[in-house]
Amino acid sequence: MEENKHSNATNTLSIIMLTAKEGGKNLVKAFTEVVDDYLNKPFNVDGKQIMVTASIGVCTHSKNENEPTMEMLLKCADEKRYQAKDGERNQVVF
Repeated sequence: MEENKHSNATNTLSIIMLTAKEGGKNLVKAFTEVVDDYLNKPFNVDGKQIMVTASIGVCTHSKNENEPTMEMLLKCADEKRYQAKDGERNQVVF
């Protein structure tokens, strides 16, 4: 498994979550807590115990701002994800 640690196939997974509800930031925060709780448990693969971490970048949009494009939202979330990875890892950056 060690050889796959930095493989593009196993290194990243992108999830896009869109919500139009007020308090969407709270919904996203709750989602990230569930992901964190799930991933903080070791997995057994081929007789080896491995840990998976999540560096999550979240981009929010306010009704008072100009309407963003999907590209803008994805770029923002991706930048936040890399901030999370460059920091302590296994964290959420809004």
